[in-house]
Amino acid sequence: MFESDTELVYAYNATLTEAGDNANGSGLGWVPTGTTNEYRLSELFTNEEGVFRVTGLPYGQYLVVETTIPQDVFQCDPFGFTVDSTTPQSFFCQPNGSVTEPSNSYLTYNILDEEMEGYLKLVKVDAETGKAVKLANTAFAIYMLHEDGTKERLSMVDPSSGDPTEKTNVFYTDSEGRMKTPEKLPLGRYEVVELEGPNGFFNDEAYTVQFEISSDSAWEVVGNAVNGMDEYILTQEYINHETLGKLTIRKTGEVLTGWEQDWSLDILDPWFSGEAWPGDFTWDERPLAGAQYTITANEDIYTQDRQTDDDGNRCLWYAKGDVVAVVTTGDGTSDIAVFRPGRTQATYDFLSVIHDGTIGEVTVMLPLGSYHVEETKPPYGYTGTSQGYDAIFAWDNQTNRVVMAKSITAIDENGNAVISEFEIVNAEDAAAEFTEQQVLKFHNEREKAQVKVIKLDEKTGAALAGAVFNLYTQDDIYNADGDRLFRAGDLLATSAPTGEDGTVVFACDLPMQDVRYGEAERQNSGRYVLRELRSPSGYYLNDAPMEFTFAYTGAKIQVLESVCKNKGTCVLISKRQLTGDEELPGATLTIQDDHGTVVRQWVSGDKPVEISGLELNKVYTLVETIAPHGFAKAESIRFKLVQRQNEDGDLLPENDVYVCTDKDWLIVDHWTMMEDGTVVMRDAPAPVPEQPTPEQPAPTPTPVPPAPSVPQTGDMNWLWIALGVVAALSAGGLLLIFKHSRTHDEDEES
Repeated sequence: MFESDTELVYAYNATLTEAGDNANGSGLGWVPTGTTNEYRLSELFTNEEGVFRVTGLPYGQYLVVETTIPQDVFQCDPFGFTVDSTTPQSFFCQPNGSVTEPSNSYLTYNILDEEMEGYLKLVKVDAETGKAVKLANTAFAIYMLHEDGTKERLSMVDPSSGDPTEKTNVFYTDSEGRMKTPEKLPLGRYEVVELEGPNGFFNDEAYTVQFEISSDSAWEVVGNAVNGMDEYILTQEYINHETLGKLTIRKTGEVLTGWEQDWSLDILDPWFSGEAWPGDFTWDERPLAGAQYTITANEDIYTQDRQTDDDGNRCLWYAKGDVVAVVTTGDGTSDIAVFRPGRTQATYDFLSVIHDGTIGEVTVMLPLGSYHVEETKPPYGYTGTSQGYDAIFAWDNQTNRVVMAKSITAIDENGNAVISEFEIVNAEDAAAEFTEQQVLKFHNEREKAQVKVIKLDEKTGAALAGAVFNLYTQDDIYNADGDRLFRAGDLLATSAPTGEDGTVVFACDLPMQDVRYGEAERQNSGRYVLRELRSPSGYYLNDAPMEFTFAYTGAKIQVLESVCKNKGTCVLISKRQLTGDEELPGATLTIQDDHGTVVRQWVSGDKPVEISGLELNKVYTLVETIAPHGFAKAESIRFKLVQRQNEDGDLLPENDVYVCTDKDWLIVDHWTMMEDGTVVMRDAPAPVPEQPTPEQPAPTPTPVPPAPSVPQTGDMNWLWIALGVVAALSAGGLLLIFKHSRTHDEDEES
């Protein structure tokens, strides 16, 4: 517009500005363009009555467009008009110098804005994949929510009936998981409720979708869709979670609980002999932490949304053979760890490994499908198992959030399978007995410790029978509850004597080193020590400690062998003539015990004979049974071997040789130690008999005395026997007194 009288422009604009009375609406009105006397019209707004007026339009054709739309109504259609000489004139049109009066009339147009309404498009979405569920016939109801808190279920034309008068209040998704209302929804608030969910999903009764039809909604506008009119479509997602399966694994095995004495044996207190009282550790079956299991897919496990990949194949959570999860039985702490499938990127991590604080158990939430479970690492201290399970989880109805297994197949270590079928039960509703039936139970045997001792001759390496050993603990021993069973240094067990092969195995079932030994208190070290209690007959006691530790290896039985070698007793037997130091060959000699049993026999040669393996402190008799030709048989010699001691009284692996040289008036043997450890038997030449004459009988042979250093034989009479009995009884009494005293001391100490 061009106008020389700017006062008129300002006067019109004043009817629009906020400073005015707003009688003509609001806006900037005519705005200078920057060229002299040139103005353009800015966006104008209606007043409270929905009216505004424009004056000063030059002749020409105009288009009116609604650019700012009132709340909750549709935009009106644009319209055009013409200003010419027939149009009512405003004061802007008064020519200069004329006296024409303005008409104060206007071209008047009434504009109708239609109240907003639109269609609802509902998309069924898998919460885990974030994609539409491509399953038809998910059923919904739609309610209008009134301001007074009530709600009204809506009915609309049923397009599937073919009758335009037929109504329905249930609306279904198509095969793409979408549902569009057959009629528009007017302004207001609404709620969508799922009536029947799709297969494979949980329909949560507490979950609904609410939305509002208003101009503020995020509309999708489809131009000229019906009767040349635009369609306004509001899209909402209705999300459901996939139904999951619940799998619980439990590990059990024996744990140390105590020690039990064997009171059934009818024996004297073995403590008198330095032995341990018979008994053994006790073990009970309990849950075990730290067992590792691998869960794999037994089949292709699909997402429940029925989505497909670029090749048209259904999308997978897991392919057959995929590792689903590696889990470990709980140690008593509580935690939940989420994980995602390997093949399909979930919108969030929805699978979980749960430790609820129960020792020895772990629970896993899995997509519906078939799985295999096997142990891949036993807990510390236990042997592995080839047990396994197959579990199948399937969908039953929309009310189940998490289901128990439909089928469980137990596979034992020999490959034998037992199948158990179950009803599909919601895990939250499962009874305790039913839940227990579904636990995958794995049992592990303990790695058992076995102590084997091998007794050998130190010189020859020959196996030795008759050795007995004591087993001690080097450290305190605790049960699984932390109670102390033994103190460090306590005697645990006494072995049987070694057999002819020189070996003996302790029967006790020993605890091995705990997994946290050295890190926590009251943890077993698995450290023990062996000492020889009694040596084989004819051998020195080898009481050197044999230390060993039982640490976990994973074997079923861990055998720790200790080789213990003993040095045999030794005595030299020399056969000589009555005089001189040269050996006298050809004599048949025997060594006999106190019962007259021959324990050694040989024929003398040109060197002394070394005899090994005679018992210490036992009296033997050297007897010549056949003298060499030309010599008379010598009298027998009684001797014994006594183990040496050092200055502190400790026994040494050496012995002295004593021979019986005399008896006093009490008939007590007198023993003389041989400085060189040799028993010497001398033979005198046999006398030559005189040849008798016919008148003279043959003389009687005169016995040849022995040499002064040769000992005499003698037999123990009744007095000796009586003295021995008295000594034995006295010793027994002293032992009983000592035992009573020690028992009293132990009671006071405890």
